[in-house]
This record gives sequence, C-alpha cells and structure tokens, in this order.
Amino acid sequence: NVGDVILFSFFIILSVSGYFTNNPVLLRKSGYIFDRNIINKYITMFKRCPISYIPSKSDDLILCKVLNQANKPIHKKNSFNLIIDQLKEDWETNSILVFRLKNNLLFTRQELIFSYYQVDIACRAIAKISKEKMKLWKTLDIIRKLLSHS
Repeated sequence: NVGDVILFSFFIILSVSGYFTNNPVLLRKSGYIFDRNIINKYITMFKRCPISYIPSKSDDLILCKVLNQANKPIHKKNSFNLIIDQLKEDWETNSILVFRLKNNLLFTRQELIFSYYQVDIACRAIAKISKEKMKLWKTLDIIRKLLSHS
C-alpha cells in the first residue's frame, strides 16, 4: 500500500499511553504515532488529535508496518483470554481518560496562575489608586482651607 509507513524498530512508544505497541498507526494530520485501538477510541470520543487538538477522523490514520516484529501466537478464545481482552480494552480506555485528565490539569493550572496574576495586578492598581485618592483629598482640603481663609 502506498500510504503505509514502514518502521524499523521492534516497539513503538506511543504518544498517549507512553507504552509500547505492535499495532501502530500514524495520524496523518498531526504526524503522531498511536496504538490503533486507543486512537480509534479517542477520535470516536473527541473527534481530534489528543496531542495537537487538530480535528481528525479515523480515515486520517495510516497503518504503520513494523519490521522484525515477532509473530503473535494464535490463542483460542477461552474465558481467560476474554478476560485479558476486556482488561486490555479497559486499560486503553483508561489511558485515554488519564491522558485527557493530565492535559486538563495542565490547562487548569495555567488558567489558575494567570488568574492569580490578574488578581495581584488588580489589587496593586486598587492600592495605588487609593493612595492617589487620599493624596487628592488632602490636597483638596488644603485648597478649601486656603480659600476659606481668604
């Protein structure tokens, strides 16, 4: 396939979960590499790249072929494997949510710091204006006394 990307490493470290994958895909619009299952879920939920926030669709994913990848053993689907598959799916979903929470936490911290500085600047401005007001009142009182004595 012309759109496929061939990678020369055994493992690819993912942008969202930080773990290795043997099922990598490249998000065409942002250039980041993700696990296919995780990014499909993320794009379905949020309709954008989790790193760059560029609006994206599942059609924007390009399959990455990994060279030197060991063949996966074929397992029969028994109850143990079904539980493992469910745990993997839950892990992927939680990886998405934790990544989103971390980004939201960073954004909220930045907003909080910005708000703190705005309040600090406003308090300093109010204090300065109050001092100037007091000086003006004193000056006005002196002028009134001078005018009343004349």
